[in-house]
Amino acid sequence: MKMNKKWIIVGVAIIAILVVIFIPKPKKAISNDRSALQVGLESEVATTVSSEIVAKGDIDETVFTIGSIDPVETFNVTAKMAGDVKAIYFEVGDRVSKNDVLFEINRDTFDVSKNQTLTQQKNALDQSKDSLKKAEDDYNDQKQLFESGATSQSTLDNAKTALENEQRAYENATASYNSTLSTINEQLDNYVQRSPVDGIVVNKNISKDIYATAQNGYTIIPESQFIVNTSVTSKYVKSVKKGQSVSIYVNTLDKTYAGEVISVSEVGQQGSYPIEISIQGDEDLMSGLYSEIKITTHRLEQVLVVSKSALLLEGESHYVYRIKADNTVEQVSVITGGESDDKVEILQNLYLGDQVVVLGKEYLSENSKVVIK
Repeated sequence: MKMNKKWIIVGVAIIAILVVIFIPKPKKAISNDRSALQVGLESEVATTVSSEIVAKGDIDETVFTIGSIDPVETFNVTAKMAGDVKAIYFEVGDRVSKNDVLFEINRDTFDVSKNQTLTQQKNALDQSKDSLKKAEDDYNDQKQLFESGATSQSTLDNAKTALENEQRAYENATASYNSTLSTINEQLDNYVQRSPVDGIVVNKNISKDIYATAQNGYTIIPESQFIVNTSVTSKYVKSVKKGQSVSIYVNTLDKTYAGEVISVSEVGQQGSYPIEISIQGDEDLMSGLYSEIKITTHRLEQVLVVSKSALLLEGESHYVYRIKADNTVEQVSVITGGESDDKVEILQNLYLGDQVVVLGKEYLSENSKVVIK
């Protein structure tokens, strides 16, 4: 009996200990303690940002437009003399130099006719030369006879007249021969077609052994001589002037070229005004490529500017985060003016020397604490 009572007391004690150990603590108090700790930690967290100082600078206002790159001039070199094509020397895409032979027309028939004509002209010239020599000899003989009293003045005069006639005949024969030779050489040039410029072959509709006419030949564009054809709207046309420098980016080549406005049309079509721009090309530039043109229309000098990366948009308004002396930020609504690629003019609410956030602004709110890197 005493033994059972003892075990009952031990069991009750064990149960009491277990109840004390495992009884749940009040959850609300724990939650409140943790929330308080978290708020305390968050109040100390600062966002790392990059900043810049509001300063004065120049703003180049620009307009962007798209244009096509075209050759300054196109040269069509076609057959001047109809005939069978003897040879061609270049294909589309080849580069040619000025006076390179592009193709030749067979001139076998012409050569036969040429040789016959030249032979006839040469024979006539030789005969005239012989006649002149005889007239000179006869005149010299008559002159000696006259001086010795063996012939009359009239005989000498006749010999002199005959000499003068033969001299004129020889001059005419020489001129005729030279004229024929020049004509033949010009005709020979018609059988050989050469490039008029250093350039690139962009089209060819001629091949060996075909019968070529004036419709057959090559199309060549001058190398590195291009223009850009583009247009601007009526809003900007008065700001674009002849001689103005522009920047031309060719996406296909990932290259930027310098250009100059060479003409601005005063006649628009549906509010668009054509512009021609010369471009300083290189061996990579080709006709037909599209380009992005940047034209500076106006310069604002020494105005208050910030980087575009400092701006945030809320509805139709812009604002920035200005850093205060205690390294917290305030949201400032700003009025902007002119802008360039990366800068914008500030008209109101910022001042020279203000410090604004440019990177990390998306993570901020009013009175956020910041660390400037």
